[in-house]
Order: sequence, then structure tokens, then C-alpha cells
Amino acid sequence: APAPAPAPATPFAEGDIVRGVVRTVQPFGVFVRVDGWNKDALVHKDVAHVDVKFAKDDDPDAVKHSLEYFFPAGHVVYGKVTSIRGDGKVSLDAAAACQETGKDLDPTGARNARKRDRGGVGDGEDGRPRFGGGGGGT
Repeated sequence: APAPAPAPATPFAEGDIVRGVVRTVQPFGVFVRVDGWNKDALVHKDVAHVDVKFAKDDDPDAVKHSLEYFFPAGHVVYGKVTSIRGDGKVSLDAAAACQETGKDLDPTGARNARKRDRGGVGDGEDGRPRFGGGGGGT
């Protein structure tokens, strides 16, 4: 099998906390224009907010409406970079960063490691994400 494409040059690396502004919201997540970069990163709906959980059968319009409530267009968002793919797509975990200060709420990377070990984001018995704690102020 061919080697995966190298990650594109970005002003940040996996594990960094970045700041950006919400550009658009879709039923699957929030697109954020990261400061100092001319592309959008995706905050998947399952790692958008510690107080919001979605099921696979939730109505897409309801999911989008919920995400827009927490992440309206133009809203400042902090997120932890969880992946930078060879095709230039970047994923952020907004629940791993304090939305008031940008503080890293997961400095050891345990949230992302659990997701990788499972091959997905849901860690509950029903496959839905379960976010413990929250660190306050998110």
C-alpha cells in the first residue's frame, strides 16, 4: 500500500489549541476559520460541546439548530487540533478547550487517544459520546 500523504503545512500541529471564527454550521459539525490560516477546520458534532450529545437518529435539522445555538456564525471558538490529514482537512475538538479562555482542558491528549483506540468518538455503551467533568467555563 502506498504511504499516506504527508500532512500539509499549517501554522499549528496536532495537540495545539487554536482560535477561530465560526463560518458555517452543518448537521455533522461546525466549520471554523482558524486564525492565521486561510482554510476552515471542522469541529465534528460529537466533540463540539461538553453539554451536547447527539444520537445517530437525531433529526439533522434539530442537530444543526442545536449547534447554531452554541456556535452562531461569527462566534469565536477555541479548539484542540486532533488531526491534520494529508488532503489538508483539519479536525478540532472544541470540548477539549475552554471556550472563554482557550485553556487546554485535556493537556495529556487522553480524549483524542480514547477516540483513536475505539476508532470513533462515542465512548458510551450506546455509542454516544460521554464527556466527564468539563472543567467549567466551557
